[in-house]
Amino acid sequence: MASDAIVGEISSDLLHSLSYAILIGVKDERVVPSQAKLLGTSNIEVRRPAASALMHTSSTSSIDPLLNALNDPDFEVRYYSVVGLAEITGQTAWRPNIDDFKSDQGKYLNDWRDWSQTR
Repeated sequence: MASDAIVGEISSDLLHSLSYAILIGVKDERVVPSQAKLLGTSNIEVRRPAASALMHTSSTSSIDPLLNALNDPDFEVRYYSVVGLAEITGQTAWRPNIDDFKSDQGKYLNDWRDWSQTR
């Protein structure tokens, strides 16, 4: 995958710093295409901040990438996806805190998967 090749060219220290900066600071919806692409990389240090950035954009253009990330193997990516979807769509009843998500993530994931079929 092209994004994996690019990530492989970055030193681990720089990758960590960039990932942290994206995780806490990206909110502009213009990043949606690039962050959506980064969700496809195999590197968890890239996918987590990409999902967080999509969540923080509050943009409806983040919905499809976040729906796709519901199937990510990583817990944090799935959590950011559920929270982002709830915040973007205004469905705050489907926005769990981390403990609720840990105890019953299947419920939230299924709610959003069902929602995606009817939107």
